[in-house]
Parts: sequence; C-alpha cells; structure tokens
Amino acid sequence: MATYTTLRKGSKGDEVKKLQTSLLNAGYDVGSSGADGIYGNNTAAAVKAYQKANGLSVDGIAGNQTLGKLYGSSTTTASSNATTQPKDTSFKYEDFQYTAPKDSDIVKQAEAAIQQHMTANKQSTWTDTLNETINKILNKEEFSYDLNGDALYQQYKDQYATQGQMAMMDTMGQAQAMTGGYGNSYAQSVGQQTYQGYLQKLNDKVPELYQLALNQYNQEKEDLYSQASMLSALEQKDKDNYYKELDFLTGERDAAYDKEAAERDFAAGLWADKQKYDFDIHQSDKSDANTLAMSMLGMGLMPSDDKLASAGISSADAQAIANKVLENEKKATSGGSGNDGYNNGGQTTSDIKEMQAALGITADGKWGPASVEASGGLTADEAYTAWKNGTLGEEPTPDPNVYADWDAGDWESYFAQIRQSEGKSAAEEELRYFTSNGLIPTEYVSYGAIGARGGSLGH
Repeated sequence: MATYTTLRKGSKGDEVKKLQTSLLNAGYDVGSSGADGIYGNNTAAAVKAYQKANGLSVDGIAGNQTLGKLYGSSTTTASSNATTQPKDTSFKYEDFQYTAPKDSDIVKQAEAAIQQHMTANKQSTWTDTLNETINKILNKEEFSYDLNGDALYQQYKDQYATQGQMAMMDTMGQAQAMTGGYGNSYAQSVGQQTYQGYLQKLNDKVPELYQLALNQYNQEKEDLYSQASMLSALEQKDKDNYYKELDFLTGERDAAYDKEAAERDFAAGLWADKQKYDFDIHQSDKSDANTLAMSMLGMGLMPSDDKLASAGISSADAQAIANKVLENEKKATSGGSGNDGYNNGGQTTSDIKEMQAALGITADGKWGPASVEASGGLTADEAYTAWKNGTLGEEPTPDPNVYADWDAGDWESYFAQIRQSEGKSAAEEELRYFTSNGLIPTEYVSYGAIGARGGSLGH
C-alpha cells in the first residue's frame, strides 16, 4: 500500500489541493473556495462524509487509508446483478488558479521596502558617539591631585621662588649695609627668613589650587553627562522616526495583502459559483441521458457508447443490466403458472414483497391474480422492470399517437403547464415517465426538460 502524507485541519499546500480536487471529483463539497490548498472546516467535513460513505474511521483526518481509498477508487467494477448506474465521476472541476497574496508583486514590493528600511536604518547615526561618551563616564578615574603635575602650581612655584630670591637678596643687602657692607650671619639669616616667607605663600596657594583642580574635574564629568543626555535624545529621535516609518511601511504591506486576499476570495467565489452552475447543468443533462439509457436497457436495447457516456453508465454496467433483463425474460417465457395460481417469474420472494408493498396490497411474496390486477395486468418480470423504472402502479401508458404531431414548443408548453399547476417535482416526474416509456421523441427531451424545470436552451 502506498504511503501518503497525513493531512488534517491547518495543513496547506499542493497535497491539500490534490485532496480537495479528488473530493470535488468524487462529488463532495469542500467549500466556496474550492481546491485552494487550505485544509479548513469545509475540507474536514468533506473528508468525514467520504470516510462515512466508504466505511472508514470517521475522524476528518486524511491518512493512509482515506487517501489510499480516495486516490485508488477511480474505477468501478460492475456486478452481474447491477441495476443502477455507478458513482458519478464524469464531471471534472477546473482547478482554481491563483497567486497567494504573499507571493503577489505588490506585496513583495512592500515587503522589500520594509527590509530595505530596516537594513539602511538599523542604527542611529548618534549611537557610536553616545557609546563613546558613556565609556568615558564609566572609565573616568577617581579625582586625585598631583602638585608637581599642576602647571598652575609650577607657575606659582617659579614666581614665588624668584620673588623669594629677590627679596632675600634685598634683605641681605640691607643687613650688610647696616654693618658697613660686610656680610654676616645675621644678614644671611634675615635673607633666608624672607625667602621662606615667600615659599610659605606658595604653600598657602595649594588648597586653592586643589579646589580649582577638583572643580575642573567635576565640570568635565558634568559636561560628559550633559553630552550623553543630548546624544541619547538625538538617538531616541532617530529611533522614533525609524519605527514611525516602519509602521507606515508595514501598514502599506498589510493593506496590499488584504487587497490581494479580498480579490482572491472574490475570484474564488466566482469560480465556485461557476463550478456549481456547470455541475448542475451537467447533472441535469446527465439525468435526462440516464433516464433515456435506462429505459432503453429495460426494453432490451443497448444504447450507443456516446449515450452511455452521457448517462454516466459504463459499458460493463450497461451489459450487466442488459443481461439481467434478458435473464428475466427467459425465466418468464420458460416458466408456467403453477404454484397454486401464482408465478413469480425470475424474481425473488423479497422483490415480490417489495413490489406488492409499493402497490399497496398484501405482501405475501406470491405474484398471483391480486398482484396482476393491481399492477395493471403485468407479469412478475414486467412488474419488476416497471418497479425499477419507477412506473409500477401507474396508470396504463397513454396512446403515443396522441402526441405524434407535437413539436418542440408543444412539449415545452405541456410540461410548463404541469409545473405551473402542480409544481416542478410533478412536472419532472411526468417527464421521467414519458421518457422511460418512449412517449417523447429523443430530440424533444431537452425541450420537455425546459418546460418542466423552467429556463432556456442555454440553461
């Protein structure tokens, strides 16, 4: 047995489309969208109906057994006792051709615009600078003050050292002048004290220089924070613009998708309506052809291959029906009338009882005088043929000569009057009766159908 991919609700693709097409060809409705490749509720319902009709487990899931049965049931073998037409597989649905909305040019173009925007504007022009600034803040060293590294301190140092030297020399000169111009220890001591005084002034400047350095450090840090805040705002503005444009492009794409989907659904609806219309016409034409073919077989006549094809009856089934009719005729002509006044011909007791029930008489399984009278003088075999044609118990066939001169308009008018007075079902039943009894010429059957159903030759 072949192995198939299991399909269930939610499945999509060509395998689902193949399943839907096979279900449609087998006469099961998969919804207005037809073979769209989407396994939805309607497809699941069609699978369940098929499973139930074919004795399979009814779960709505198309597995090996269901698909094997469906894909392998394209032929029908006729039974030697066949009296009905095989299942209709003659009508073929057209595939619904469409482009998925996501694959349409307009949606692809909109999607390409989105991708281009995302690639081109992936990062703000301010992001790198912002990251650098943040790194400076995070990696900034703790404040420390180095006197020797302070240029301003060095300036003060040089200035006070020079001034101290000059003041020391001047003081020593004055001290020497007081002693007649001779150097002495006093002059040196006084000069050294003066020099140290200037150095002390330099030391007094250190706290001031420290504070200046600290203020400068804090200002630099504050400047970095301000710069980071400004860059963050600029980056956020870029992001806002990015997402605003992205939302716009996404909306354009979604609108394009919805438009394509709506057009596809509309086209699918038109397609489904056309398929149903064509199928109804096909079934109507086939019903007329089938009625005529079955009537001919019931009379022992073999319809042409074209007529059988139009009726949806295979050659094998037609031959089986013809053989059954011939067999019944042989039984009828070879048998006598014994059995206490009844003659069942070639029919089973069960068939006799069903025919008697249809005639409204006691169903004893014996085709005797009461059965003959109720059937209008028919033998059991004749009654069986009438029963299968749906005419058992009806009034005797009218005289064909009455309708000999009727043309297409007469037949259409006749059945139209019945439809208008008694209803469409009564008109169609009368048409079947006339067709099966050969009362209406073959070339006028379609005109009779128009009258019975209403419409025109163009349907």
